Amino acid sequence: MRYLPWMIAIGLAALPVSLLGQATPVSANVQATANVLGNLTVTGQQDLLFGDVFPGLAKTVAPADGGAGRFQIGGTGTYEVSLDFTLPGTLSDGVVSTMPISFGGNSAGYGPNISTVSSTFDPSGVTNANLVGGALYVFIGGTVTPAAAQTPGGYSGTVTLTVAYTGS
Repeated sequence: MRYLPWMIAIGLAALPVSLLGQATPVSANVQATANVLGNLTVTGQQDLLFGDVFPGLAKTVAPADGGAGRFQIGGTGTYEVSLDFTLPGTLSDGVVSTMPISFGGNSAGYGPNISTVSSTFDPSGVTNANLVGGALYVFIGGTVTPAAAQTPGGYSGTVTLTVAYTGS
């Protein structure tokens, strides 16, 4: 008899669930939502201007200088964006002559408006920055180093800035 309660419990556990009764299933829903941001825009506003340079004398333009190249970025809110430059190693006269151009650790900068460089960075790597009210200005400087026998004339090269939301 002392095994009787155990045998009854085991017997009940072996009965099909439909004989014991079944709880009524319940469910709930949530919505999956997303808000797609508008595309970023990037506009080259001012060329990087070294002006007149002398043969054999390097000339540097800093990001906060009046001759710095300038880009305007437009987007949404205060989201983070990546700044990725493609930089030339030389400027060309369009014929046969070239002149070295270089970019150092503080050759680029960004800020919230057209006249403020609030942070500088090395343009040879990708840098992240935050849009401020949906805008950001990026500045680029550099150094040209004409040879002592540099061919006179105008020289140019292309600086490209690629911008993307980082997802942060």
